[in-house]
Amino acid sequence: MFPPACMMKLLIQLLGKEEVGQVACQGNSFEEEEVSFNRELF
Repeated sequence: MFPPACMMKLLIQLLGKEEVGQVACQGNSFEEEEVSFNRELF
């Protein structure tokens, strides 16, 4: 579903470190998926 590195950063982001996740996954077309994923999650 997500690259392993981005999945780890997503978990970090969900723990409240949003900047870490966004910077790490920037340029991987991850942000749009991240938004939809978070909407499904919450």
